[in-house]
Amino acid sequence: MLLNPEEELLRVLRTEFPSQHITAAVRHFTRAVADYQAGHWDDAVVYAGKFTEATTKALMVHVGRTVPVSTRHFKAGVELEQLRQMPSQHWSETIRLVIPKAGLLLCDIANNRGFRHDSGDIDPTEMDAQLCMSVASWMLAELVRYSGKPQQAEAMAMIEELTKKKYPVFEEIDGRIYVDGRKGLRAKEVALALLYRRYPSRYRKAELTSQVRRHGFSGGNVARAIAEASGLSDETAEGLVLRAHGRDRAESLLAS
Repeated sequence: MLLNPEEELLRVLRTEFPSQHITAAVRHFTRAVADYQAGHWDDAVVYAGKFTEATTKALMVHVGRTVPVSTRHFKAGVELEQLRQMPSQHWSETIRLVIPKAGLLLCDIANNRGFRHDSGDIDPTEMDAQLCMSVASWMLAELVRYSGKPQQAEAMAMIEELTKKKYPVFEEIDGRIYVDGRKGLRAKEVALALLYRRYPSRYRKAELTSQVRRHGFSGGNVARAIAEASGLSDETAEGLVLRAHGRDRAESLLAS
């Protein structure tokens, strides 16, 4: 197991690609992973798109192209198509074809999310997020392999370590959500995790109280947990939804 998979990735990637853009790419990738693991499908797709944009900029600098200063003049899809037109005798297929083709797919999904599907029993946004994470992971592995020249299996091992599930398992049974009890979470931490899992939808206080009690807590512990959760939330008659600082605390808790 790598002690710090993100730093190890950056160490390898910076040997070939500009630090600014490749650091941004890895940061967006890890954020996409976190959102995907939390079930925030839209956010995962958005950050997969940002990962593609940062990766495109890294590729542009690598081949000697200039990245526009203004974001208005930067279109990842256009630049990826330009990379595909480079002479084959000067650049490897990894840089010229393989990564750009995958990046164009992610651009299409990120730019058109929610508009390509008929409604049905399967959540199309979740399907988009699943595809985005698979393609983004594969792209990152290709970048690692190109940079450090490790075998493909080694490159994928680095990505798998980075994408290893960091959040407790949320188990849903007939609409009831359980947080993995092996983590030794306290009542207030369970309440925070449940609110984070539900975000951006609201949790009615009575329902949240009942869910926390199902984890084996009772009495004052539950009351204090709900009170603390309320202090980190916006509260209306419809229930609680975590505010920004509440989500930050939840992310720190779940990532640890």
